[in-house]
Amino acid sequence: MRSIAALILIAVGAFFVLFSFQSSPSVEFYSYEEGLKIASEKNKPILLIVSSNTCVYCTIFKEDFEKYDDLRLALSKFVIVEVDYVRERELAKKFGATGTPEFHFLYPNGTPIMYEGKRVVMLGYSSEYRQDLINLANFAYQIYERSKAQKT
Repeated sequence: MRSIAALILIAVGAFFVLFSFQSSPSVEFYSYEEGLKIASEKNKPILLIVSSNTCVYCTIFKEDFEKYDDLRLALSKFVIVEVDYVRERELAKKFGATGTPEFHFLYPNGTPIMYEGKRVVMLGYSSEYRQDLINLANFAYQIYERSKAQKT
């Protein structure tokens, strides 16, 4: 009887482990050059994140990214490029970055996604703004999808 109960317990545990892996999309962070190449090959938009190792809010974002499926799912539509504000300052400045973290939404060729003449960008992050980033990512993706539809 104990062995049957143990087998059932193991089977239920395995089910939950497998289910949790399937519901959580795998998302990688790339360098700028590598991300541009992948975005072009896959025809996916880019989320360029300007961050630094000393930025507390960058750390909070990465912790939330690991913790929340809704955030990972929204950002999985993008090729995620991480630019270090300290080591890659000229590249960060190219996109108008003034601090960390910043989230810039780009077309696969690296040009900014625009809405009403303004770049789609989010400055700063905290856990309270997670839903704002999700909403902005979904909005930027809609703009990207509309631009693709207009080209066909």
